[in-house]
Amino acid sequence: MGKERTACGTHEELARTTDFRLTRCPCGTVHLHMNKGGVTVQLTDTMLAELVNATTAAQRKLEASIADVPRHPSTPPN
Repeated sequence: MGKERTACGTHEELARTTDFRLTRCPCGTVHLHMNKGGVTVQLTDTMLAELVNATTAAQRKLEASIADVPRHPSTPPN
């Protein structure tokens, strides 16, 4: 994980996936970079934790709703 120089200082890379990158600047702000849309969202540590909780809950709900979708008898389960 590397460091990136920006207007507010050198960012420390916290995590990276194909679609997302998380960095932290010297002031403590966490930057969530969405690679495909070119969007960056600035978050506090508390906001990041809330985002993780919200996306985890949403993912669980999506997985549960997919399991409830009726399937054609010839379609194998996931």
